[in-house]
Amino acid sequence: MRGRPAKSKVRRKIAAILQHVNNSYGYEIYKNYKKIFGPVKMRTVYYNLRKGVMLNEFLIQDIKREIGNYTWGNETERIYYANGPYSEPIILDETQKIKLQKMEQKNQEINKEEITKTIIDEIKDEINEYAKNFKIYTVNIRTKKYELITKKIKKLKNWDKQKTNRIEIEEIEKQLKNYEY
Repeated sequence: MRGRPAKSKVRRKIAAILQHVNNSYGYEIYKNYKKIFGPVKMRTVYYNLRKGVMLNEFLIQDIKREIGNYTWGNETERIYYANGPYSEPIILDETQKIKLQKMEQKNQEINKEEITKTIIDEIKDEINEYAKNFKIYTVNIRTKKYELITKKIKKLKNWDKQKTNRIEIEEIEKQLKNYEY
């Protein structure tokens, strides 16, 4: 397979940071990453944040304009990130856990119900695409696509702890079972 791998150690490490602090903006994540995991390029962190948002590993929680005395002017825009349903934080060693404990935790105010509904709609679209092309796909492709969608549903179930959307999630699960490879 060509291109970059779907999983990223950097995104998994960022997810571990966000799991502890609940939400943070890019530069703060970058500084904390360096303290816990060692050298990393700022550009790498920002790339992985953008990629993580695309993959629903991270969510944009808020965008704030902050006034201050910066080298580029007197205001900046900060994008605050939080873990999404598909994030997979790494397991930290004891030294990393100690460093992480020193970081300030913030309140997390995410509308999980709304986000879950959006992701359910995305999964429904994937299932419809899968069903439409079911006969065209080879067995190998069918298997991979089926397992990928199943994995997304499982992660969404684990993330939706309030179980407000459980019925809808179970419905898409049943819909997918109709096209089992």
